[in-house]
Amino acid sequence: MKIVFLGSDIAIPVFEKLINSKHQILAVVCQPDKPNKRNNKIEFCELKKLALSKNIPVLQYNKIRLEGVFDLKALKPDLLISAAYGQIISQEIIDIPVVTTLNVHPSLLPKYRGPSPIITPILNGDKKTGVAIMQMVFEFDKGPIFDLKQVEIMPEETAGELSARLFTLGGEMLLEVIEKLENGTAKKYEQDENSATYCHMIDKNMAKIDFNKKAYEIKNLVRAFNPTPVAYFEYQNLNFKVFKCDILLENTDEYNKICSFVNKNNFKNGEVVTSKNKVGLVIKCKDGFILPKLIQAPNGKVMEISAYLNGKSFEVGYII
Repeated sequence: MKIVFLGSDIAIPVFEKLINSKHQILAVVCQPDKPNKRNNKIEFCELKKLALSKNIPVLQYNKIRLEGVFDLKALKPDLLISAAYGQIISQEIIDIPVVTTLNVHPSLLPKYRGPSPIITPILNGDKKTGVAIMQMVFEFDKGPIFDLKQVEIMPEETAGELSARLFTLGGEMLLEVIEKLENGTAKKYEQDENSATYCHMIDKNMAKIDFNKKAYEIKNLVRAFNPTPVAYFEYQNLNFKVFKCDILLENTDEYNKICSFVNKNNFKNGEVVTSKNKVGLVIKCKDGFILPKLIQAPNGKVMEISAYLNGKSFEVGYII
């Protein structure tokens, strides 16, 4: 089939499955180029780089529903395929392809319709998620489903790692659905509106760690916001990013060991309990300790906490 792919960098695994298939990719549609934050130079996204390396035309629109209709109609695609594209697609565009418009949505629809279906289940401590291949309609993730598969969320898995797994699976599922569309065996079913839940846009302010919360809530936040927007805590008016952390719950052997090490067991939430190279950085939370393992100081590199504490430290007793 002749396909136009609409997506972003996190959906590259889906695009790779398509370019390695028998199908013809007429064009890739991605977001407009943006200036690099460091040197203000215009930088291509990874999806655009990959498409150009394969001699596939790239289209970019500030608002596809206003600017893209003529171009997409001119291509006369059999399929439009969207995966984490990030813009509202109008009914006029949905109706362009000869066969249909498909969306690869990384959740167990109708659960987690919306813009953050990978971050939200990790943030909520869910054990399972999935991928849906759906027919797009002009309503938020409400289209009928061709295929739905469930996967487990691993205990230490970050949003970036889960995203790669889900979109790789989504690419495999997509090819199976396209084959069924070709041979006339594809079946779809409507979503159960009574079971629908929604997730929301992620604001970077949500990434600030609140040490009044439980240990697992904080760890889930760290996992959910890796690689972006990245969890952080504020120490002496400076923001320290946390890419990975361990936790110790109250009344465990390791928790009691830390308390005996500092000769104290009554701490305030957010208090720096210890900051030593061999032990690490230990911060009190509601029901235990948070031990950041991979951090980034302001204007610094991402590094193991042990490496950071080789030359610097946090003030013991300081309340974050």
